[in-house]
Amino acid sequence: AAERAIEDVRDLSRGHLRLGITPTFTAYFVGPLTAELHARHPGISLTVVEMSQDGIEAALLADDLDVGIAFIGTPVPGIDAAALFTEHLGLVASASRARTLPDPLPVGALDDVDLALLCSDFATRTHIDLYFAEHHVEPRISVEANSVQALTEIVQRTPLATVLPLRAYLTDPATL
Repeated sequence: AAERAIEDVRDLSRGHLRLGITPTFTAYFVGPLTAELHARHPGISLTVVEMSQDGIEAALLADDLDVGIAFIGTPVPGIDAAALFTEHLGLVASASRARTLPDPLPVGALDDVDLALLCSDFATRTHIDLYFAEHHVEPRISVEANSVQALTEIVQRTPLATVLPLRAYLTDPATL
């Protein structure tokens, strides 16, 4: 039985993977990732848990997760990290709102755009806030939400815009 268990793990024919993923990546990455895992290794079952980056790091250290997908940040002792891809964030707005904005939109013009952003406990928001600070932009934040789906719904129905990963909204991510 021990030899069989070792062989199952070695050839990935059976087993279980516990994956933690930040909400920002869940919106567009977990579907293709799960499809690829299932196609390559149909005997591997998967548990996906959406959580904050801090939560993922804590769960990895506590051995409650096997793998986490989040932004690369400050190295955490006990966790090995590898870059999977470079994420590009961009302004996302409804088509009617986008037509009223200059193209291209200079970052300084964001002072005049009402935004709906992720809450400050998201790593994505940290990157957004740092970008605004580096460019001396003081955004007008009208709504904060803890859900990418909520932000998508908000910008579809209001004149607000948001900043999210462009991969989630472009039909051809290869153009990034």
